[in-house]
Amino acid sequence: MHFSMSQKTQFEADTALWLMRHEFGIQSEVGPAAWRGTAVEMGCNAIFDGNDPLETAERVFDSEAGDRSDEKIDAERAKLPKYLANLTPYIKESEWPTPKRQIKVEYTFSGMSIPTIGYIDYLWPEWHMDLKTRASMPPHGVGTAPHIAQVAFYGLCVGLGGSLLYVTPGKDKTPLLCPIDDDMAAAANKRTETTFQAMERVLEMGFEKAMKLFPPRDMTGFMWDDATRKKATEIWY
Repeated sequence: MHFSMSQKTQFEADTALWLMRHEFGIQSEVGPAAWRGTAVEMGCNAIFDGNDPLETAERVFDSEAGDRSDEKIDAERAKLPKYLANLTPYIKESEWPTPKRQIKVEYTFSGMSIPTIGYIDYLWPEWHMDLKTRASMPPHGVGTAPHIAQVAFYGLCVGLGGSLLYVTPGKDKTPLLCPIDDDMAAAANKRTETTFQAMERVLEMGFEKAMKLFPPRDMTGFMWDDATRKKATEIWY
């Protein structure tokens, strides 16, 4: 058993959803937005490798989508050239050396028995970076709280500073590099530690007791899908 930063985000957003997924092994439905993120990351890898980033991204997206096609899927695929048009010159002009990719990291916080694992997108000897795709840039030119927590955790694991790189499909929109400074990382990791400790305590109390303490907050949220709503209705209603 292990925890992950995505589980932390679920726990903080709606403990009932996280608890139910853990207890019954219900997997999240992965949709076109997630496929787009994977496709753009593979396109970024192709830039580092000197290959065609758009061809790579479209091939990866089509592999994820399979035979499925609808308005949302088609819209996300149509944005891929825009994402890569913004990302490609930025990566090339950065002249960063080819990084290690998808590096697995693991850490067990103080007083805990369950470790947390994750995967760093890009790792260099001096720093690391996570690539994020969004419809628009995060407000105020800084990373979102869950993303900052993710990069801070990775930094804790490898002992290096990290940054977030945001890319959008906006016309001629230069990607935004957001370094996570030491103070931000320390604060984020303290909150992460507290959250994971709470998650372990919830598991220790058992599902029957925990479900009484943590009913669903709002099943209309984007983290919920048909499978989890159905199961939650059976349990709590």
